[in-house]
Amino acid sequence: MRRVASTTAVALALVLALASCGNDDVAGPSSSTTSATDGDVTVTSPSAPSGGSGAPDREAERVEPQPGRESPAPVPFESAEADPTDDQQLIVRYWAGIPPCNVLDRVEVDETDTAVTVTIYVGTDPDAGDDVVCIEIAKLFETVLELDAPLGGREIVDGAL
Repeated sequence: MRRVASTTAVALALVLALASCGNDDVAGPSSSTTSATDGDVTVTSPSAPSGGSGAPDREAERVEPQPGRESPAPVPFESAEADPTDDQQLIVRYWAGIPPCNVLDRVEVDETDTAVTVTIYVGTDPDAGDDVVCIEIAKLFETVLELDAPLGGREIVDGAL
């Protein structure tokens, strides 16, 4: 029975080692680790990042709206906050597929005295052609919006929800 447990632990360690090879940006950087010990083998893996959503802390690709996309649809945002250096600019991050299948078409902003409602619209590049294959992969994007007035204490509302 000891041999089965040890073999299982070695197989688990091998799978984890192979899964961590090649694409460092899947797990993102981490300074802490978690370890599990089963007999002779210790398995160590990066800890989950702390950020609320459980998603790795990644750099977002900054994009500008490109009006005229086909079939633009609202997409919920991941986060929205005032630029630390300019309270009148809003940095909005969202997850979407990759171009040419998913391109930022426009961002609609409705400002009131108490709230700023932001709706992101993503559509397909009309010049992509019929032979484009759209893979199902998400990427983090961000865009910067200029508000009519500083954000101040106003609530940021996701118009796609």
